[in-house]
Amino acid sequence: MEQYLYFGSLGQHERQFQVPNFIGLALEPAHDREIKHDLTAPLPHADNSIAKIQAQDVLEHLPFDKVPFVLDEIYRVLKPGGVFRLSVPDYRSPPMKRRSIYDGRGRV
Repeated sequence: MEQYLYFGSLGQHERQFQVPNFIGLALEPAHDREIKHDLTAPLPHADNSIAKIQAQDVLEHLPFDKVPFVLDEIYRVLKPGGVFRLSVPDYRSPPMKRRSIYDGRGRV
């Protein structure tokens, strides 16, 4: 079975949690589907061994100077033809601006 990586905590509410071969890489693992790992360290996987990697709203939390290393690591472990899904917030969008300024109750 191919292995998929999810950068961050793989919460049980996440759709990816329903896929048994998704493994989360988290600083504080919450369950047995997560591995304790600091993303600024080398990934604990062999070259060309991972079919899918998802980094959803994670890279913007890393030190800027570490991002090229992390991207190199993703390239190293991703199988040829593999999929890397990256998303980062667009703070220019109105919903993200509101979310950046106000809490869930609408307070600054």
